[in-house]
Order: sequence, then C-alpha cells, then structure tokens
Amino acid sequence: MPNLGVVTTNKARCRDCYRCVRVCPVKAIRISDGQAQVYRERCIVCGTCVRECPQKAKQVRSDLSLVKELRAGHCLLIASVAPSYVAAFPNLGGGLFPAFLKRLGFDMVTETAVGAEMVAAATARLVADEPESHIASACPVIVSLIAQYYPWAIEKLAPLVSPMIAHGRYLKRIYGEDAQVVFIGPCPAKKAEAEEPDVLGAVDAVLTFNELRLWMEESGIRKDTLRSCVFDDIPAASARLFPLEGGLARAASMAPDMLRQDFAAVSGCDEVHEMLKTLKDGSTIRLFEALFCPSGCINGASFGDGRDIYHRKNRILQHEKRSPHPPSVETFLQAS
Repeated sequence: MPNLGVVTTNKARCRDCYRCVRVCPVKAIRISDGQAQVYRERCIVCGTCVRECPQKAKQVRSDLSLVKELRAGHCLLIASVAPSYVAAFPNLGGGLFPAFLKRLGFDMVTETAVGAEMVAAATARLVADEPESHIASACPVIVSLIAQYYPWAIEKLAPLVSPMIAHGRYLKRIYGEDAQVVFIGPCPAKKAEAEEPDVLGAVDAVLTFNELRLWMEESGIRKDTLRSCVFDDIPAASARLFPLEGGLARAASMAPDMLRQDFAAVSGCDEVHEMLKTLKDGSTIRLFEALFCPSGCINGASFGDGRDIYHRKNRILQHEKRSPHPPSVETFLQAS
C-alpha cells in the first residue's frame, strides 16, 4: 500500500531530536541533510511519528481543500463517518454532529458502520466456510505491514475490503457513480488506502477527525444555531463498536464458543508482531482481528481528542447502549 506522501516532515519545525526515528515501528524514517525524512517506500502510515513528534514536525497530508472543491461542484456530496466520531466530538451529541456536517455543505451524512456490518457478515461467512486461519483486513496499517514486511502472510488476509471501501461502493451503487463520497475518521492510513488501484473510486476523499475539527473551527458555525437531525440512509445496527478491540466479533455475532477457541483480537504493534509469529508457527485460531493502534481505532493517530482512551471507549459504549437497534443491514438490502 503506497504512502503517496501522506506523512511528511515540516522542515521548519524539525529540531533534530530524532524521536521519530526511534519510535517508527518499521524504520521508515532516515536522516537526510540533518533532518528526519519519511522513507515513503517503507512507511505504513501508522502515524506513530505524527503522534510522538514533540515539535509537530511530522504532519498528515490535508485533503480539506479537495473536499471544499467537491462541495463547490454539482454532484451529491456524501459524508461517510467512522463510528468513533461519538468519542472524537463529544460536544456534538443528540443529532448535532450530522447537522454540523450538513451546514458545512454535505448533502447527506451517513454511518460507515453500515459498511462495517457488511464486512462483518462476510467475515462470519468466511470463517464458517473455510477452515484455515485468516487475518481480518479492515485495518489498512495491518494490510500494509503484512504486504511490505510479512509477505508470507498475505495469503492469510481475509479477501474482503474494509468497511470504508464497502460503504463507499454501496453509496455509489445506491445514489449513483457520480456521487462524491468523503470518508471521515481517525486514521491517516485511510488516505493511502483510498488511493489503492484496486479500490480507487470507492471513496473520493478522506478527511481525518483533525481536519474536520479544523474546518468546523474555521467555519464560525455556532453549535446553538444547529437544528438536530439524524444520519441519512439506512441506520447501523450492530457495528458501532467496530473501532474497539474485538468490535468485529460483536458485529459478526460470532458464537461464544468460537470466541473462546477460534478467535483472537489483538491491538498495538507488539501484539500484532506476536500474532504474526504465532500464525507462522502454526495456529488453530481461525480468525485474528488485528488493529495496529493500541486499543483500536479510538487511539488513531489523527483522532485529535485530548481525552484518555477510557473516556473515549466509554463514550462509544454508552452511545451503543442508547442507540436503537434496527434490523441488520442485510435485512434492509434484501427488502429494498
């Protein structure tokens, strides 16, 4: 999965502390002309250097201007929002979040969790039908890590697209190929994923939560002027916990005995490497759910919320408890 310049160095801010060199999990940063530069061919866009740089010299490419150009066009503009938004924007609850995005210019605001349910259902069928071990492929950093550094494990990746791609394709199938889909979430690697040749066109742009937060601040829109509204399109039923470690199993409604014997959820660089070692040595585990960021997507490098992981997780759990549970996405699609 190519970087395509997603993570870069702001030379004016770089102070030669070399912290990014030390923390990069794949040694993708080298010193050039006295400054730390990202080696694109090795980078997996995990964002560790972005998170750790004390000078904020490592930066994620902004696609905000591209999204504003899409907004100025005449095509339907659809936001596909990752389920972790409830933790990233806790002050925009009660329907204010989709209302804010519509004020920014989106014609529709939808939940990526719908795509996650599609992927979860396909994953459950895959595990039921095939006896060999698989690695869930929803995390683009995991896919990049395996493709570049563990090529023997490529065949273990589940032959499924990510929730972002599944949802983007679904939206274009329903609302027309000329609809412009913008994914919004906490992961900088999604920018690189959207530009992969085999999925190109499913999503037209990717904004991180940090970029969206900046756009909200620049807009001058006051929260007290918003009129609450619901998300568009079909509602998510079971995948709002997808950004948490083990969220895939919950969305796939996997049987308890399978969870004990044939399923493993891991997160964080060290656990992922240990998982791959276990898989290479031979394993009876049928499905590894792997997320590169510790604790899952709620700890994404571009999440941007100052609250700790436990507050973020609690926000998502509480939102799941309060939310209605409509029929599954597959039920909606079969009825349509």
